[in-house]
Amino acid sequence: MFLGVTDAFTVLSRSYYMKQVLEEDKALFDEIKREKAILEQQKAELEREKQKALILKQQQEENKRQIEIEKAKRSAILKDIESERIEYERALEELERNSREIEQMLLALEKTPEGQKRLAHPWRGGFIYPVRGPITSGFGMRTHPIYHITKMHTGIDISAHSGTPIKAAAGGEVVFAGWWGGYGNVVIIDHGGGISTLYAHCSAIYVRKGQSVSQGEVIAAVGSTGLSTGPHLHFEVRKNGKPVDPLGYL
Repeated sequence: MFLGVTDAFTVLSRSYYMKQVLEEDKALFDEIKREKAILEQQKAELEREKQKALILKQQQEENKRQIEIEKAKRSAILKDIESERIEYERALEELERNSREIEQMLLALEKTPEGQKRLAHPWRGGFIYPVRGPITSGFGMRTHPIYHITKMHTGIDISAHSGTPIKAAAGGEVVFAGWWGGYGNVVIIDHGGGISTLYAHCSAIYVRKGQSVSQGEVIAAVGSTGLSTGPHLHFEVRKNGKPVDPLGYL
């Protein structure tokens, strides 16, 4: 810039222009620096937004996965409930069939000579409770709280520990002692006059068919055999083979 300068005026003049150029360059440099800072800030903001979008996407995918898991769980639960409902219906149908079979057996026994003799002697007196415990299910129509299936319950269920002695509700003759389908181990006693009692789900039986028993005599033990959800005594009273409410006799 100073090559070929011959006088002081030219030096001063060129120095002035050089100063102007440098100031312009500095201003341009500062502007570029500010623009760069703004760009860096915008880039950082975009990166943060990108990270937020990525996190949101991951959360959405996780939520979707959890929803799919919950749907699968609900589907499995519903499938299990349906399977259990079908099994419950099957069990009730078996018990109904067994109940009809017992009714037919008792009616058939009444036609035998021995049955005619028992039928000719009207039953009198009262029954005692075969076991002591809370009645968890009564006689009559009952509806399942989940499956909403309404069926006849032909006796009463008395809760008791497994092995608790079961006593004869009244004196009479044992007309059946053994296994009967959904009833499990069963004892049936004919008390005369067409009245009989049934003791189901026993863990053990202590009497035999044809044996005479007295009121209060131990005939079996509480259990959970057959179609049972836990230890209890299913107790029935039957008149001419048909179930009637045991509480009317106790």
